[in-house]
Amino acid sequence: MDNYNLRADRALNPFDVPHRFVATYTVELPWYRRRTDLAGRVLGGWEVTGIFTLQCGTPLFLTAPNTPTMYADANRPNNNGASAKIEGNPQGRLARWFNTSVFSAPAAFTFGNTSRTLPDARNHGINSWDAGFFKSNRFGAEAVSTCNSARSSSTS
Repeated sequence: MDNYNLRADRALNPFDVPHRFVATYTVELPWYRRRTDLAGRVLGGWEVTGIFTLQCGTPLFLTAPNTPTMYADANRPNNNGASAKIEGNPQGRLARWFNTSVFSAPAAFTFGNTSRTLPDARNHGINSWDAGFFKSNRFGAEAVSTCNSARSSSTS
């Protein structure tokens, strides 16, 4: 934004994700697996499969209400030097992700001093669990699969 202050453009990538964990699983349920009678055909052959994802959030980026410059349509706010990070449980602070009192609008036709992204304040991230239930039925020598899938997702 400001060609005279290139240090203000040093920042994390807006898509930076420092920690990500993904686990997939498929488990064949052992109940009635070996039985060939009616109970084995109805209650056996079930599988559970799923994907579990945990991911940290991406950095926040801010704009300030100001007169647009010739090179950009939004300006950045001024920072008073304090961190915008709010400590504590992220579940209880969904309405306020960062401390807004450390920022102020820059004067008209001037650039703000905040970097492109906030290095220590991030959005909420991903906490997701997807599951599916499968049933294999045997008719003679061939197997027929039916699929009943469920999805449960929560964001923290």
